[in-house]
Amino acid sequence: MMITTLMENLVYQKRLTAEHGLALHVEVDGQQILFDTGQTEGLIQNAGELGIDPGNIDHCIISHGHYDHTGGLGEVMSMNPRMKLWIHPQASLPRYNRHGEYIGMASPELTKASSRTEGVTRISETVYILPAASITYPEDLNMEGFTMDIDGKRVPDKFSDEQSLVLVRNGRLQILSGCSHRGITNIIQSAVDHFHLPVDLVVGGFHLRHSQDLDAIARILNGFKIRRIGVSHCTGVRQYTQLQTLVNAEVFYNHTGSIITI
Repeated sequence: MMITTLMENLVYQKRLTAEHGLALHVEVDGQQILFDTGQTEGLIQNAGELGIDPGNIDHCIISHGHYDHTGGLGEVMSMNPRMKLWIHPQASLPRYNRHGEYIGMASPELTKASSRTEGVTRISETVYILPAASITYPEDLNMEGFTMDIDGKRVPDKFSDEQSLVLVRNGRLQILSGCSHRGITNIIQSAVDHFHLPVDLVVGGFHLRHSQDLDAIARILNGFKIRRIGVSHCTGVRQYTQLQTLVNAEVFYNHTGSIITI
């Protein structure tokens, strides 16, 4: 199994580009899976540089309906009309940040041909889509100030559309997260509660830049005894360095072009 980061906020290779966004490519079970699509079509160029053909992708999973995770979706779909899109029914609803600025999908109509997910969904022998995490640790929530339009009303966004990717390999879990608005600790707990297996790897955005209690979150993470943690995107660089000190795991920055082999 191989996880390649096609797009992330940082890059250290001249031939690749970076942007505020996230896109991960997974090769597993003889299939190719795209988890999120970044902010623009830049992931297409990076994929080519990394030897990945978007036309061969079998599945695309959208973690939630924000622009920096869905911006490249239209380009990928035009290159690969056979690709199966997995998305929550609410992901296409209009969404706004703390300042009232629109941050939803640029082309929500793309979701009309998707396979809608609401519960735990198995898409291959060892790959599952995990729905919105149950809230076990309220100290690890990243939803304040975010809103959405539903039935003509502007309401707080509880991120019911948020979903994660879980891979079960060798009796352990590998968990991929987009932004973890419902909390990375809650996502991990939900995965452990469902599969009853230990966690080997967690990769993705943890949305810790505005966290008021990183020490508490680190203590919860330590309780899971995770072997490797790859932080990306909205985690925050300062928070990454703090996690390296606070968490008893191999903590690394998962940037554009990173390749993880399992």
